[in-house]
Amino acid sequence: GTIPTELGKMTNLSSLSLFYNQLSGSIPTELGIMTKLTALDFSGNQLSGTILTEFGTMTNLKYLSLYGTLSGTIPTELGKMTNLSSLSLFYNQLSGSIPTELGIMTNLASLALD
Repeated sequence: GTIPTELGKMTNLSSLSLFYNQLSGSIPTELGIMTKLTALDFSGNQLSGTILTEFGTMTNLKYLSLYGTLSGTIPTELGKMTNLSSLSLFYNQLSGSIPTELGIMTNLASLALD
């Protein structure tokens, strides 16, 4: 199945884990308004499309795991997630360079880009 856009209406949610659920399609932009999230895990699915620039508005996020089958570049907006301590983007088909904006993520303790 796909990730329902209606999940974006759950604005008080603090953690969302949908790893290894055989999800496909793109990540809905509506999830960008879930600014109270501290953990988001879509790992191990067959998602397509790019990493959302809207993730940059999720400033409370501490854990973000999107490893799987995404493409495109790493958005510079991810650098706005200054509370992030763990970022996993491996096993994607990402291109381009690592944005310098990630350097301002002073709480980042784990970065996986293999």
